[in-house]
Amino acid sequence: MRVGIINRERDAALDCGILELLPPHISAEIRAMPIGQVDEIRLRRDALCSLTSDGRTLPLRGRLDGAAMGEILKRICGGSLYAHEDTVRRGYVVFGGGVRVGVCGRAVTEGGRVAGVYDVSSLCIRLPHRVPAVGERLCPLVRRGGLLIYSPPGVGKTTLLRALLARLTTGPDALRCAVIDTRGELSCFLPSDSCADILTGYPRGTGIEIAARCLNPQLIVCDEIGGDMDEAKSIAAAHNVGVSLLASAHGQNVRSLLRRAPIALLHEKGIFDHYAGIVRKASDYIYDVVSADEL
Repeated sequence: MRVGIINRERDAALDCGILELLPPHISAEIRAMPIGQVDEIRLRRDALCSLTSDGRTLPLRGRLDGAAMGEILKRICGGSLYAHEDTVRRGYVVFGGGVRVGVCGRAVTEGGRVAGVYDVSSLCIRLPHRVPAVGERLCPLVRRGGLLIYSPPGVGKTTLLRALLARLTTGPDALRCAVIDTRGELSCFLPSDSCADILTGYPRGTGIEIAARCLNPQLIVCDEIGGDMDEAKSIAAAHNVGVSLLASAHGQNVRSLLRRAPIALLHEKGIFDHYAGIVRKASDYIYDVVSADEL
């Protein structure tokens, strides 16, 4: 097991344009706060709104009613909720620049599936940031085989994937990489000279199959795997044609990951040569790397 400190080198500016979509009293309050990087903004109907900075939850004085919440969601959707109804049913909307907005409200179900979401009660706006120095030590591991990054939600898996993707697909030894960017979050900070092909909005299993069959990649990258057995079978099929995988999953530790049937299948098939867990310590991250041979 190896432990390393990740140097974040983060952006301090909140420049994604999301503040322009919020009510003036909320955006003005956020701009006036003496904080650095904003990681999340959480808006709640008739309840406490807050933001997260460096792992701290900071309350906002402003309050929002139901009409304001609905109007904010409509603006985030570019004026057309209909155009985003599929992802809203799945609990999120992707705003420009890789910003993901979690949506909570009253669900209407049909046949056990969510058919629509109404009466929006909260919006969780997650803001991506460039972190150029993250993951340098992990790049050699990815070049030798598959790597699964894991942590609880909100610790930094997607941030690490973005940084690794930028490093691995640029320069004289760049890898041909297919990115299954289901939620439009992974490719938002890719440099213009990146050797990456982006499949945006594809279900992971379908995107992985297409990438392996049609794009001749050396590496496939995707986020948040492990929830679906058919998806795991698609990953295993891609691995059989010689394509390595860089991916992330929710998990507290490797043992808890391997108790999930899709991850256990991938481990059994030898998809991942290493597992890297992230722990957040204030403004830095610590990661633990375990070889599959040790498990």
